[in-house]
Amino acid sequence: MLVFYLWRFSKELTIWWRPGLISLFSGSNFVLTSPKPREKSEELRERLSKLKEQAERRESEELVKDMTPKKDVYEPFSTYKDQIGFGLHVALIMFTGYLVGHFAFRALFNHSPIMNSAGGILGLVFGMLLQTLLFIIRTSEPNLKSPSSTSRLKKNQ
Repeated sequence: MLVFYLWRFSKELTIWWRPGLISLFSGSNFVLTSPKPREKSEELRERLSKLKEQAERRESEELVKDMTPKKDVYEPFSTYKDQIGFGLHVALIMFTGYLVGHFAFRALFNHSPIMNSAGGILGLVFGMLLQTLLFIIRTSEPNLKSPSSTSRLKKNQ
């Protein structure tokens, strides 16, 4: 820009002795040096390669998502085997809770049939609460699969 302003200002002062701008720059070349490439650390190279692999994997999954079957998402009680197994487990725990409550109250309240039944019912309720808590814990873990699906995977291998 400075060269342009000097050339323009000189045009106004003297028209006859000043060379043209094109003739002034003819035969000259721009010398631009490229900067030296930065050296990347080994950790950065590894991280960049991992990120590149992940991006390629995502792109390939995006391209074939219409053709490949979707991954199995575990839903609780998705098979009859899971449903029957859970039902029998609940029945066993409730029965055990009833027996423990019944015999505990029988020892405490001197063979009173009403109190024995109340103790059994209380044990039954505690068994149901325990099963509910175990079910919540089991279904809240996204990585866990049902026992029947893991046995199916072992058979397929």
